[in-house]
Amino acid sequence: MFKRWVFLFRSLKKIIFGNFLFNKKLNFKRIRFLLFE
Repeated sequence: MFKRWVFLFRSLKKIIFGNFLFNKKLNFKRIRFLLFE
């Protein structure tokens, strides 16, 4: 039971961190696009 919770927590952390990095990349592209418009 405990192991399953740890696994779920790790997966969740990975997903959140991945989304965070992805959003950061998108924001960077958007900002660069606006700057050089």
